[in-house]
Amino acid sequence: MSALGQIPAPEQIWANFLIVRKSAGPHGPHTDTLRLADMATGRDKQSFFVDHRGDTINYRTFSGKVVLLDFWFLACRPCLAEFPGVDALQAGFPRASVQVIAFANDPMPALEAALLNKRHFALRIVSDVYIPYGLYPTKILLDRRGGIVDYQTGGNATPEAVQSILNKYRPLIIGLL
Repeated sequence: MSALGQIPAPEQIWANFLIVRKSAGPHGPHTDTLRLADMATGRDKQSFFVDHRGDTINYRTFSGKVVLLDFWFLACRPCLAEFPGVDALQAGFPRASVQVIAFANDPMPALEAALLNKRHFALRIVSDVYIPYGLYPTKILLDRRGGIVDYQTGGNATPEAVQSILNKYRPLIIGLL
């Protein structure tokens, strides 16, 4: 752990990075907490998510691929300003080598009404997931082994947001392929 007042290294953040998944159970709504690093490195082979197309996201989704994770929500101005750039990253790379997954803190019906019913997205969107202690947007870039390459919190709500995302992540992704 880092000394008081110091920001932990990205590796420490990723190793302890928890996400909370909201879901409906037989006795009403419930949540469960997952360590996403365990799924990305293959240590957790049981957990899974379902994206907006109904496709499963599990440890195989990460295996041998460069992965960009984007944590966001609909009421977040920087999240929405950057979202087209994040989607353009997936559109620019084959899914066999790069996966871009957007974890939204919103329920699927809200995502459908606001975005999904209006246009096609190349990236994969998972609903009802949040970071219990994080800032939004948060982006995490992983190498082919599930190790962290880049960790960024906060965003850009200016007209340059899309180009800023492309300028930062496209070269990083290319360098990892």
